[in-house]
Amino acid sequence: AGAWEALATPGHAATRLHVATDRVAPLMARARMAVCGGGVSTWERLCLGLPSLVLAAAENQVQALNHLQHEGWIRLLGRAADVSDALLRDQVEDFWRQPAQLQAMGVSGAAVVDGLGAGRVVDAMLAHCARSSGGVVAQLSTRAVPEPAVFLAPLGAPHLARLVTWKNDHQLAHQIAAHPAQYSDADVQAWMDNNAADPNQVFLGIFERGDGQLIGVARLMFIDWISGVAELGIFIGDADSRGRGQGRAAVQLLLERAFAQLGLHRVFLKVMADNPGAIRCYEACGFVPEGRLRAHFLSDGVRHDMVLADQHATIALTLGWSGEHPGRGRKRIGRRGGRGLGRCAGLLKYEGR
Repeated sequence: AGAWEALATPGHAATRLHVATDRVAPLMARARMAVCGGGVSTWERLCLGLPSLVLAAAENQVQALNHLQHEGWIRLLGRAADVSDALLRDQVEDFWRQPAQLQAMGVSGAAVVDGLGAGRVVDAMLAHCARSSGGVVAQLSTRAVPEPAVFLAPLGAPHLARLVTWKNDHQLAHQIAAHPAQYSDADVQAWMDNNAADPNQVFLGIFERGDGQLIGVARLMFIDWISGVAELGIFIGDADSRGRGQGRAAVQLLLERAFAQLGLHRVFLKVMADNPGAIRCYEACGFVPEGRLRAHFLSDGVRHDMVLADQHATIALTLGWSGEHPGRGRKRIGRRGGRGLGRCAGLLKYEGR
């Protein structure tokens, strides 16, 4: 502890010491690497795609940690009592200088731990109770927790070529309200590095769960940690992956990270009014229209409207991030006479009744 406290002195302005913090989840979600013990938080780090140097703090952790290292999901340094300060320092420096390995570890970890295990345990327990009671408690059974079609994980050098292609796609640029430009590999690498290093942003790739292929980018931007507010932005760059629900799955995972892990209060977004696919996706995920930004975006000499929408933590908890609306408290989005995202011209608030 004394060594860490020494780092948190005025002479080490880039170092922050958090003692007995109640904000572990936000800190983990923003980190690029962790040095930790091998307890339950190991699975939390895998879920968040956080590459980790791990020390076995107890003998009953060793077998599981050896397996995780064999699969490439962590780097195990050994039993904590056997790891010297010098070895720890050297391993941290070596690990940090291997961004490709860090990125690969984060992606592989997020692919195997989706964070939905608690729901599966509850389903199994209720199913067992229903069988044991002859169906008496069958009405309590929850729906099965489906495996998300995608997972979110950090981006790295292996993804540069795909990102360069997408950043130079002028049609995609219009859909996400970006101004077309010609980007070099160096430009996109700098874009990746700057976003990943931004402490007020969550910047992740969207990956197919089946084959681990990168299909898009998901972001929480301009995070106001005091107010608990962030702007959401995603795109599915892979054309073959559009229209298959991957965007919706990615938004749901990003909302879960925003509300359940980072403890944010409100997430908002802006979407092109002439992008019906994105509008349907956001409506399905429970976003509520707040207003219309008229003539907000200039593209090819034409001004386009954008729709402003948001979601609050209380609504997200009601929805369970499933995209299934409670059915009360506001008009059904898209119903004739209603004010869905595509028709929003004024303000609409969720009343929660």
